[in-house]
Amino acid sequence: MTSGDDVRPGRAEDGAELVAAIEKRLSEAAQVLAGGPDRWRLARGEQLLRDVEEVTAACTGMCTDVHLVAALVSVRNEISAHLLAAATLEEVGGGTKVVCDVLRRGVASAQGGLERVPMVAGRGRGEA
Repeated sequence: MTSGDDVRPGRAEDGAELVAAIEKRLSEAAQVLAGGPDRWRLARGEQLLRDVEEVTAACTGMCTDVHLVAALVSVRNEISAHLLAAATLEEVGGGTKVVCDVLRRGVASAQGGLERVPMVAGRGRGEA
């Protein structure tokens, strides 16, 4: 993620910033992948998802909110599984459309996971 997205959550406000940064990156990935299954879009979508995967992995050890940690682990696991599936499909000659569909499902699944994040610093989602 960009240096502006580099958040180290220890406070509720930091957790809210982290979730907002992840949501932004997932939205970017969704927009890129919605444009169709070409090699550039696949590579860019994969990179955006890897960025989110890395940030969620790095921040889970720094978060103090156990509910946020659980949500981040879930999001990371969803992204990791879809990235692995996409890579496997590419290796066995799966078409770009199929690979793109897998990545789009990964984005949607991760976004759904963030929807379940408990309220963090005034976010109106989930349950406290």
